[in-house]
Amino acid sequence: MYWNEIFQGHQTVFNALLIGTSVISFLPSIYLFFVQRKVEQVPTS
Repeated sequence: MYWNEIFQGHQTVFNALLIGTSVISFLPSIYLFFVQRKVEQVPTS
């Protein structure tokens, strides 16, 4: 019961850390994706 209560209390903190790490790991790929789209939209002279 004791460990379960601790886990319930830290559930939101754990979820926030998990989401934060996943977003940080996906940031470079998302940035490259938008950069490629911008480069494609610009007409090459």
